[in-house]
Amino acid sequence: MKILRGSLGIAPKISFLLPSDLPTGTKNISINLQCLEEPSLNTLVSTTTTKLAGNQYEITLQDLDYSYILNVSISNIANSQAYAWTFKESYEVIRPYGTFTSGTASENDAWHKNESLARAIIDSVVIGGFYSKIKTVEETGNGTDYLSIWDRFYDIDLVTENGLDITEAIVFSPNRSALMKTYTEYPQRNRSESAPLIIPGGSGDLSPYGFNYVDFPAGANYYITGKFGYQYIPSDIKQAADLLVHDISCGKLDYYTRYVTTYNTDQYRIQFDPKMFSGTGNIIVDRILKNYSNDKIAKPGVL
Repeated sequence: MKILRGSLGIAPKISFLLPSDLPTGTKNISINLQCLEEPSLNTLVSTTTTKLAGNQYEITLQDLDYSYILNVSISNIANSQAYAWTFKESYEVIRPYGTFTSGTASENDAWHKNESLARAIIDSVVIGGFYSKIKTVEETGNGTDYLSIWDRFYDIDLVTENGLDITEAIVFSPNRSALMKTYTEYPQRNRSESAPLIIPGGSGDLSPYGFNYVDFPAGANYYITGKFGYQYIPSDIKQAADLLVHDISCGKLDYYTRYVTTYNTDQYRIQFDPKMFSGTGNIIVDRILKNYSNDKIAKPGVL
């Protein structure tokens, strides 16, 4: 079952209905939610489940794009009554790329199918897509005042240094490509971008020398947990998805004709440009996605 995630901050929810013929007496209800991609999100959620009217229950999920399996089981042994009931369902939480406008039931169903196909086409060009997930990475200090992060983190939940929690002292660098430590007594201090020269320590005429301290010592072990990906769907990606949805719904995926490089009337021999097999079928969308694709290296080994 697909659950469409809406605006940021509005958490997706799972609702399920218990059977109406439950026997009276003490009942043991177990609700287990398993995330298929991120084990840290696996939890027994009975304490965070909201009971609605009747036998309906609702589970609030994190505002992330993941797939889940819900297992609900009930057992009853009061008054010597043996009773067992189980419920199992899979859910896929996704955030559509396109702009949804509600219509009739058949129009809504057709739009969701076409948007799912358009999103798959975009994801085939932009590796990783435009999703929001949680991740833990391991990094090693390089002896500077910056700790580089290669993943697109937009929120940090936990950072440990050799097992010690240092989250409170961690901030993003201005371009969000690295982590820094912040100190209230030295908020504007000069930070070292390269490892300092190591020389034997000693005492000079003015001050000691050779004692260099950096925020992220070489060889120190760091674990970083946080949300990464895209906090918002970029506006141009929404436009690209809307263009593809329109093309799919109208049967206008005939942009291959623009890639014809040679056309011979003798027995209709047609030659296409190789780019036809690497795009989305829409030249405008290809231009938009080029800003996000990973094929910007012209020659191997040359950036």
